Amino acid sequence: MRTPLATMCFLLFWAQSASGQDVGFSQFFAAPLYLNPALTGQTECGRIGLQYRNQWPGIGKAFVTYKLSYDQHLPEIQSGFGFQVMQDQQGNGLYSRTSAGGYLASQVQIGSSSSLAAGIKLGMLQDALDWNAIQFPDQLINIDGTTGEQPPAQTSRLTPDFGAGLLFSFDDRLLIGLSADHINRPYPGMFGEDHRQLPMRWAAHIGWRKSPNSNRYLKSDDESLVFQPNILFLQQGNFRQINAGLYVSKHQLVAGSWFRHTIATADALQVMVGMRGNGLTVGYSYDITISGVGLNAGGAHEVSLNWELCIERETKRKVRAIKAPVF
Repeated sequence: MRTPLATMCFLLFWAQSASGQDVGFSQFFAAPLYLNPALTGQTECGRIGLQYRNQWPGIGKAFVTYKLSYDQHLPEIQSGFGFQVMQDQQGNGLYSRTSAGGYLASQVQIGSSSSLAAGIKLGMLQDALDWNAIQFPDQLINIDGTTGEQPPAQTSRLTPDFGAGLLFSFDDRLLIGLSADHINRPYPGMFGEDHRQLPMRWAAHIGWRKSPNSNRYLKSDDESLVFQPNILFLQQGNFRQINAGLYVSKHQLVAGSWFRHTIATADALQVMVGMRGNGLTVGYSYDITISGVGLNAGGAHEVSLNWELCIERETKRKVRAIKAPVF
């Protein structure tokens, strides 16, 4: 299907105003490697992650994202490794960005109740433009449907992409993280004199895990009911965003809500519900748009699935896994 020029202009304008802003998932911790490379391997088993996001469906597949990841802990070296593949399609596939990367993280115990983890990402980015999907005004006039517009010298570009992150955990209750992506500032542009670099993306998050039934002086805590307030700050170029939210879990059921606010204006209210059990977690979230884009854009739907594959358990971790929210 051809994309009208008006739609293309809207998407290009949005990309310009967002200064190359990356995909923003609502279920942040369901994409642990994307949020912070230091979260790689923070499980007892191998973990497969799938995620789908459809933002502003009312505009017509404006932004659709797919993500696949896998990570695994290696107890022999107190480290974890993983990989992630993600594609973000804009304008019904008119413009897409595909990324792939390998992740490595190492963790050390600090005292009896704290640990510190550091991780890196080595990856690639490919930006691609489907020139044949664009419908120009002169194609509507010409009988043969041809256009005089000339495509750019190249319609795809492949560049290296690096990232890193740190993670600190205290007593399985306090979690603090800091990560940086696009450290090498890739050049994704495909139009002649466009030499702009992709801005670095910074993410800082802090969260607290609390059960009203727990007793910090006893090991036999009853944590069937758990509250997890979190704050996440994102910055990429001139774009800055604050996310504040709360997860509440009761046995296998998890529910949560986040409020997303840019420095200039309120953006969206996110609501989420999920289930977990036997190593499997499934979540659904919806973004209620309250910004100038309007409710007619359709908000954003997001679905996540994470599955821990416990094939081997005879080798125990020397450093216990850092507990983080699952959505």
